[in-house]
Amino acid sequence: MKKNVSTLTFLLALIAVILPGFAGAQPLAPSIKQQWNAFPQKVEYLLNKAGFDPQSHGGNQSPKPRLSALQLDSTITFYGFAESNLADSTALFRTVYTYPETNIKIEINSERNLDEWTNISHITSIYDEQDRLVEVFAQTYDSLTGALVPDSKLETFYHGNSSTLIDSFAVSQWSPDSMDWVVQLTSWNVYDNQNKILESYSSIGFLGEPILFRDAYYYDDKGDNHIIESFAIFEGEEIPSGLTENTFMNHLLTAAVVYALEGDNFIPESRETFLYAPFGILSRHSIMEWNLEIENWQLSITIDHEYDEEQRLSSKFITYYSEGVPADAERPTYLYIEGQNLAVEVNFLFNEATETWSLDSKKYYYYNGLTSVPNEPTPVIALSLSPNPTNGIVKFGMEETLTVHLFDTTGRMIGSHLLEPGQNLDLSPLPSGIYQILALNERNIYSGRIVKM
Repeated sequence: MKKNVSTLTFLLALIAVILPGFAGAQPLAPSIKQQWNAFPQKVEYLLNKAGFDPQSHGGNQSPKPRLSALQLDSTITFYGFAESNLADSTALFRTVYTYPETNIKIEINSERNLDEWTNISHITSIYDEQDRLVEVFAQTYDSLTGALVPDSKLETFYHGNSSTLIDSFAVSQWSPDSMDWVVQLTSWNVYDNQNKILESYSSIGFLGEPILFRDAYYYDDKGDNHIIESFAIFEGEEIPSGLTENTFMNHLLTAAVVYALEGDNFIPESRETFLYAPFGILSRHSIMEWNLEIENWQLSITIDHEYDEEQRLSSKFITYYSEGVPADAERPTYLYIEGQNLAVEVNFLFNEATETWSLDSKKYYYYNGLTSVPNEPTPVIALSLSPNPTNGIVKFGMEETLTVHLFDTTGRMIGSHLLEPGQNLDLSPLPSGIYQILALNERNIYSGRIVKM
């Protein structure tokens, strides 16, 4: 899997970051969603990178503040793990954050090239006095000169004092030929006096020519947006292009069906369903595509969400289907150092052909400049475990308090323990197998693998 991406895609991903849901925030216009595949590739990867799930409508999740007591300093990502290797593999990607002013965040992204880091992009985010993202300016490094060159930018204009609703946004890409910005995508909205969106106009660049779309929003007697009609506009004439039917329960979106116009008729195209856990947090999100041959829906993706006792997302189980049959899968797991501040993201992949799970990547987060990523990557410390294999009791070769997280081979976290100095971990209740262990203290993160007999 190629992990590199264009920065224009990053900015398109940021559009989704600032428009994160159906409950309490406005959704991205259906016309833009329908044209998403025409945008640069790897959008999903960069949405995840930006902390947003592209296959989620947000549930009742509220926007998270940009800054907290712990300010993000840097991240480092490891790929490629061998079954016999207890420590992390070579680090391949690194991001370092700086904050030159209170309203500016600079992100420097690098990838490992042989024995040194190579800078690949430089992204500046600018916030207003209400801590709202108003501009993102992306630059890339010229491999010949090593100098930064303009790449793309995002500009956002909010609706009054709202932290979620926007009047308009624009995404532009730098043209080396004209030495100027070329607008690729713009969108602007019309609201009623209750701040409900009535219309959304979108202009999308295609082969150098803009195409204009209009989306009209309709609400039921409960105030839920149950219908969206989409139109393409050519020479001032509106032509129907799509229809979205939304179903709500207690103001939570439970289903969204998209229809495309074929001839004079609307035919089904895609369907998404949403199940919620208590407190309105998303439990399962299913995505289906209409199969013309069988004239029925076929599953494409299911995403099951798990949460910890603080209602933070702890893992997702993502299943990909081929012709309605489960195929590959992945399980990203999230550990937190404090509040919503991530400590580690761990991702496991399932190979349907071999019916095995494998550790794909680990991404570590560092805060406050105290544990910044060094210039040369240092592998996460190998955890000393004994005996290994074990019949049950596991001893840790260090005399300090540890927070220990235990994972099975599918990437599911099956236990979390606070161990005092000299205290052991008892795996006796668990079945035989191989388990991943992550241990954290105030200074370091440790990684290891244990075999339970």
